[in-house]
Amino acid sequence: MLQPNGPQREAFEALRQAAQDSAANLRGTCPSEMPQTPYARLDAVKTRLATMVEAMNAIRPKLQDFYGSLNDEQKAKFNIMAPPPGATAQQ
Repeated sequence: MLQPNGPQREAFEALRQAAQDSAANLRGTCPSEMPQTPYARLDAVKTRLATMVEAMNAIRPKLQDFYGSLNDEQKAKFNIMAPPPGATAQQ
């Protein structure tokens, strides 16, 4: 839909890789069992939130680089793009 050029493809690949790495890190913070104590549950939430912040810090500059490489027409198309069919927000 966007028909990216070579440098744009490279920037998109960096964004895609950062998103995949961040998703893997987030999956790693999901406890396999519910922590038994309130303190352990809070620690699990703290770890998950810290990993989310790390993910945002990893993805945001890659998104800025990719988005900044687009021309106005590509940006307009990108702004209205929907997630691909079958994509979920679940980890």
